[in-house]
Amino acid sequence: MVSNSFIKSASLCILAVQNVLHTIAMRCSRQGGREPFMTSSALIMGETLKVIISTIMLIYEKKLERAIYAPLRDPIDFLRTAVPAIVYVFQNSLLFFALSCLDATVFQVTYQIKLLTTALFSVFFLGKSISRPQWASLVLLFAGVAIVQATEHSSDRQHSSSASTALVPGLLAVLTASCLSGFAAVYFEKILKQSTKSLWERNFELAFISVIFATSGQLITEGDVLRSNGFFYGFDWLVWVVILLQSGGGIVVALVVKYADNILKASLLSILCFNPSLYGAGATDFIPKIY
Repeated sequence: MVSNSFIKSASLCILAVQNVLHTIAMRCSRQGGREPFMTSSALIMGETLKVIISTIMLIYEKKLERAIYAPLRDPIDFLRTAVPAIVYVFQNSLLFFALSCLDATVFQVTYQIKLLTTALFSVFFLGKSISRPQWASLVLLFAGVAIVQATEHSSDRQHSSSASTALVPGLLAVLTASCLSGFAAVYFEKILKQSTKSLWERNFELAFISVIFATSGQLITEGDVLRSNGFFYGFDWLVWVVILLQSGGGIVVALVVKYADNILKASLLSILCFNPSLYGAGATDFIPKIY
């Protein structure tokens, strides 16, 4: 039997690797010169893959029927899951937009402000106290953000005015996504740990609601583009890598929340961002190629 401590350690390590690869892949997929794809299609496919993975695990646990009929048995509890699901859809859309405006290093360091928002929401929703080491990590985080932003400001003088213009909306998107990330993560941790439902039941509900909401949003806001270009327009191998990393990351995050907590998760990822070389490929115009 695998111990909880092993699952916690393994999921944190996997999440660290996934976070780096996902950021680089997202940045490369939005580079100029590539066929533009609808980010909503990528989000829908990522959530659909989560539904498939969760369904397989529910079949293994013999809980699929219970998960399917959960909305009828307890609709209020099901609607509670809809809150983080809808927030995650908005958050992921903002992340795609931000990476179209910022290089990967600036994006990743700025996005670690979610450590602060996660800590604040944890105090508000879960009644957690923030220890001195955690406050110290926040100070280091803001120092890192300031250093990277100063570097970016200096390099902006050498770029075109369009690049400088894109910097502001990109930063606003990251800051908004950081707030949404902290809220959704802590809210999901609360309903996951205060419920008798299994991890895979919650994941199934979360992904299923996300698919419905994202698909509805795509039909309403991008219906004309969808009819003219098709759902998979612009998809290539790199977009599918982004989708796989996104869906896999969602599953790993759920494991971390179940067996650890969101502050530990955010602290780990904020430490990674202080090594900009991890994001070097995404911070330049490098785009991986298959020969």
